[in-house]
Amino acid sequence: MIPEEEFKSIYIKVSDFLRENAATIMVDKMSTRVASKLLCMFDEVPDPRKIGMVIYPLNQLLLCIFLAILAGGETYEDISFFWETHVRLYKRLFKKESIPSHDTFRRIISIIPTQMVNSIMTEVLASSHKNLSKVLNIQSERTLYAVDGKELRGSGRKYETDEKIKNLQILNVYNQNDETCIYSIPIEEKTNEIPHAREILSLMNLKDSIVTFDALHTHHETTNIIAQGKGDYVGGLKGNQGVLKEFASDLFDDEKILSSLKNNPLTCITRSEISHNQLEERVFYYYTITAKQKKSEFKKWEKVQAIVCYDKTVIHNITGKEGFERRFYLTSLKDLPTAAYCIRKHWGIENNLHWLLDTVCNEDDCHVIDRQAATNLSIVKKTCLSLYKLFKGVTHERISIRTTRKVFGWAFNESLAKILAFTDESTLRKALIIEKK
Repeated sequence: MIPEEEFKSIYIKVSDFLRENAATIMVDKMSTRVASKLLCMFDEVPDPRKIGMVIYPLNQLLLCIFLAILAGGETYEDISFFWETHVRLYKRLFKKESIPSHDTFRRIISIIPTQMVNSIMTEVLASSHKNLSKVLNIQSERTLYAVDGKELRGSGRKYETDEKIKNLQILNVYNQNDETCIYSIPIEEKTNEIPHAREILSLMNLKDSIVTFDALHTHHETTNIIAQGKGDYVGGLKGNQGVLKEFASDLFDDEKILSSLKNNPLTCITRSEISHNQLEERVFYYYTITAKQKKSEFKKWEKVQAIVCYDKTVIHNITGKEGFERRFYLTSLKDLPTAAYCIRKHWGIENNLHWLLDTVCNEDDCHVIDRQAATNLSIVKKTCLSLYKLFKGVTHERISIRTTRKVFGWAFNESLAKILAFTDESTLRKALIIEKK
């Protein structure tokens, strides 16, 4: 079963970065060395510009964009102005006097292939988590992935026209263990998330992993890709699977079946908590699909094991108003505790990624017209968001993610040295003090 809290018994502190006598030297040295490492990573992106007409190397521009957004930048103008206010850092990192204009950054963000940006940003995060796990000797559990789409609400417009177009939709694959988005795929206007999700899942290493998704993706073609990749799945079951939805409804409306499940701790789990001024009671029922049913109603579904019924009752502490909701899930998992954990954890992609992108990174306020540029900016923001959470999590700072982002803008040089330490193993080993609880 997947643990609900990680790093529970370990306190980690990033220390000695800002000692009075050594602060400037240490920050400058670390930022320059680690930034050089990032430049090498960005150098893997092929430059689509014409040779002989290039003033600023592509890897430098990409690093400028990444660091400026990390410091709180949101627009092309923000990126350019950020470096104008950090001239000394710019000259030390890039050995140049002139700073690129916002138009230069706009063109670069618009022409770089999205898949390349996604690949490099994922590599940055992967190296950070790999280094941290190696230094702390942390053994990874089963990886839990969540698949869901997000709408960029400010993207549905064209320049100098009243023509209405749909907002840009981006399909995200979110690693719940590391709280990082490993894939961000723009959805074409004439299609939907389903074929894109299948394509991504078919390319992923899903061995010993669990994939969660909403009812939109609960199709046997999708679950079979996961099963063939030696992974497990938990997917919502709604009206798009009419026959199976009716089968589940009839099943859990049967008082005899429901009673038999309630009396068995292996097939029924109840959880209660007070949250947001209301009492929440959650009951999970696990019905094992029989061999006969696997050959009839579920014959197309590889590796399917059970239907999980999730009943949620909410009672408001002040008004006394009561609400009830019932949901069904199809899963290949063989135990209820893990299935219930995954069902609850799936909302992490909404609460810990999509909601934070809007409230911390102001993604809905981004009105970038070029869709490739909007996707690339979204990918970089997701990377920065993951680094904020990583930094906050291991240092146990008692501040919000939103405040963490502001701190980077207020004390950028010092904060940059701290967060870039996670991309460099030797620096991380020197910076971390581990104290057992």
